[in-house]
Amino acid sequence: MALAIDEPLGHRHLRLATIYGNLAVIYSIRNQYDLAIQYHERAINICREVLSEHHPDLAIRYVDLGVTLIKQRKFDEALTVLHKARAIYENQDINTFPLDHPNYAKFYSTMADLYSEKSDFNQAFEFYTKALLFQSNRQ
Repeated sequence: MALAIDEPLGHRHLRLATIYGNLAVIYSIRNQYDLAIQYHERAINICREVLSEHHPDLAIRYVDLGVTLIKQRKFDEALTVLHKARAIYENQDINTFPLDHPNYAKFYSTMADLYSEKSDFNQAFEFYTKALLFQSNRQ
C-alpha cells in the first residue's frame, strides 16, 4: 500500500525527494517493485524541478532506480536510466565533483551488477574493475 505523505515542506522540496528515495529503497527490499518505482520517479521528478537535468544528485536517483529495475530483471529499462546517470557524471566539473566521489563507484558497480545479471561477464568484469578503481582512489 502506498503511503499518503503529508507534504509540509512543499511538494517540491529536496528533503521530500530524499524521503521518497528512502521509501523506494524499502519497497524494493520488500520486493514491492511497482511502489518502489513510483517513489523513485517522485524523487527524480523533484530533483529535476528543484536542481537541474545535470545535477549529480539526479544521477544518483537514476542509479537507485536502475538497481530496482535490475532486481525486476528489466535490464533494458535499467540500462536506459543508468545511461542518464552516466551522461550526468560525464559532464561534471572535476573541481566541484571530483573523480574520487563515491557516487562514481556506486554507478560502475551497479552497471556491473546489471551485466552480471545478464550473464555478460566480460562487461561485468570491466565495470567491476572501474568500480574498484574509483573506490580505491578514495582511500
